[in-house]
Amino acid sequence: MTTATKSAQDGRNNGQPAMQTPPVVSPQDWEAARQQLLVKEKAHTRARDALAAERRRMPWMEVDKTYAFEAPSGKASLLDLFQGRPQLILYRAFFEPGVFGWPDHACRGCSMVADQVAHVSHLNARDTTLVFASRAPQADIARLKKRMGWEIPWVTITDGAGDRAGGMGLGHCAPASRSAFSPASDTSTHFLSGAEPSA
Repeated sequence: MTTATKSAQDGRNNGQPAMQTPPVVSPQDWEAARQQLLVKEKAHTRARDALAAERRRMPWMEVDKTYAFEAPSGKASLLDLFQGRPQLILYRAFFEPGVFGWPDHACRGCSMVADQVAHVSHLNARDTTLVFASRAPQADIARLKKRMGWEIPWVTITDGAGDRAGGMGLGHCAPASRSAFSPASDTSTHFLSGAEPSA
């Protein structure tokens, strides 16, 4: 009896549903199946890369609204979030009243994204700043970050318009809840907004 078969039988014996396993085949049949899947995987990779390139080529738009945030150091404007770099990625993280799990947990999807963020120095080295933005007060954000071990810069949205920064739909909890910004000039309050950062 194979390990997989024994595990499935043990599951039934314990009253648990048996794991649905694929058929067991010969090495030759397994290799043939792998080669067939590899063709599909390569096609998927090429299509995904083409879509990512198309997303990067999307036009930008000018943003002339004023947005207000609260950072650990105090009040902050959209320009302040750049931290002196020419490019900003702003991720709308849902951690606030009305979100499932509040006040102990952020949105599950947003938490998964935060878990995947590597040290921001890698982005900073490419002149890009990453900032998360929520409506939770800074005290709650600091508590959550400490418990989860997150070191991402995270600000509080303090104005009503901020949820749709740049008109990019940051009021929706979805993988696309992010925008890339660049100042129109070094001291400008006008910004260029797009769906993806520049390469």
